[in-house]
Parts: sequence; structure tokens; C-alpha cells
Amino acid sequence: MDNLWVAFILSIVEGLTEYLPVSSSGHLVLVGDLLNFSGEKAATFQVVIQLGAIMAVVVLYWGRFWGLLRPQQGVPFAGLRGIWMLFLTCVPACVLGLLLHSQLIPRGRIRAGMFCFYTNQSNLLLTVYELLLFCAGFYPGGGLWAALTDVRVSCAMALCIWVTHLIYQFVLVPYEKRKGLKFADFGGNFGNLCVHYFTPLLAVIQWLLFAPKENLSILCAVWWLILPLSYTVFALLRASGGKPIGHTGLLYPYPFMDLQHLGWGKLLRNAAVLLILFFLLGCMLVGLGFLVG
Repeated sequence: MDNLWVAFILSIVEGLTEYLPVSSSGHLVLVGDLLNFSGEKAATFQVVIQLGAIMAVVVLYWGRFWGLLRPQQGVPFAGLRGIWMLFLTCVPACVLGLLLHSQLIPRGRIRAGMFCFYTNQSNLLLTVYELLLFCAGFYPGGGLWAALTDVRVSCAMALCIWVTHLIYQFVLVPYEKRKGLKFADFGGNFGNLCVHYFTPLLAVIQWLLFAPKENLSILCAVWWLILPLSYTVFALLRASGGKPIGHTGLLYPYPFMDLQHLGWGKLLRNAAVLLILFFLLGCMLVGLGFLVG
């Protein structure tokens, strides 16, 4: 059956079962099997369609969610306290689910060495930044809010995660395709799409629409070079210990940083090219900030 028809049928199933006291996820799996739609592609589709249902709930009950965000006198489950209580109630279930039922660890989705890669480091850094920004938003006059919304910091966050997308799309994807692989073979899963495409796009949109942009200058782009320089030093120092990265058997996280195969000459050339591109991209964001700021 054509994928469009499969998507149409599954969307009907999702829409109906969300409002019935039955498992929408279970029915998606059952109907997907009947339609011969299974595997990684089906799992990714199920995540996306469930995300759509969640967003519909957020839109439908926006008033309640907004009431949770605003501190209200006499309402204990509101504001930062309410969010903190909600977080605490979710943590036990998340931890138990991860340890007892999740396939993330057995299937290697979470494994040793995964945070040696710039992709995961940049996404983790952005996650921590967004969480701190969210909490600081309840006290917009505080020092944490001032530090996180500083034009140099907010733009640096957008820059470092956008570089993740650019290196993946224009360096690593062609590298894998030269091996004869299709994108679906190595990059079609939902997690990969999130860290390399969706998250960078959303971060840049957030910066364009909401972040302050006054006082950006070329000097900021120079300071931002600390990010790639720090990561390069980290990768080389880690590799000097001779311990491979987790299951990969690799000493270096990326082929363009492989000192053993490239030698110092080519490695320094690659590093220089990346620094120049990082600087130019930073200059581009500075210019964009002047245009839209």
C-alpha cells in the first residue's frame, strides 16, 4: 500500500483512539502490522504522529497550561513550584521505565562514549541552557536571566547547534553516501533527525524571533571560536589515551579529526578550514542580527 494511504489510515486511528479509553500506541502498532508497515520507519512515524496529538492537546488546553506557568495566589500547583512538583512526580516513572522496560540501553541507544561526539555535546549543552532559561524566566530581573539572555550567549547557543547540522549535512552525510549507503540506512531514525535537523532548526528560529540582538559585533564571532577550539583539544587529548570511543572502536569521533590517518598536516588544515567556516557563520549571524534586530 502507498505510504500516503498508510499515513492517512494511521492518522485516523490515532485521532479516534486518543479520545477513547484504549491505547492509541497499541492500536497504531496493530494496524501498522496489518498494513505491513513496521520497523524503524514505522517507529519514527509513530513518534511523530504521537507528537502531533500531544501538540493538539497543548493547543486545546492552552489555558490550563498557561495557568500552570503563572504563579497564582492560593493555588499551590502553579508557577515554578507547580512545575517542580510535576517534574518530581515524573522522575520515578521515567527512571523505572528506563531501567526496567526501556530498550534504549540494550539496543545501544544510550551507551558509553556517546558524549564524546560534538552532536551529543552540543544538544546536551542546549538542553541545559533551555532548562536554565525556562527556570530563570520566572525571575526576569535576576542575574541568571541576564546572563542567559546576553546577546553573546544566546547567539553562541544558536551557532554551536547550527554547526552540528551543517557538519552532519555537508560533511558526514556525503562521507557515508560515498560508502554506498542510503540516508535511510544510517540517518533515517527519529533520534538522528532530532539532534541533527529539528533541534538546530528550532534553536535558530528561537534566536531569530525572541533573543536580543543589540551590540553584536565581529568580536563576538572571534570569541565564539573558543567552542570549536575547545572541542578539538578535547577530542585530541581523549584520543591520546588510546581508549576507543565506546562500541565504535574509534579513537577519534570524526574522520576529519583522525590524526593517525591524516597526520598533523592534514589535521591542522581541516581544523583551520572548520575554524574559518565557524567564524564566517558567526559573522553571518551577527549580520543577520543587525538586519532583524
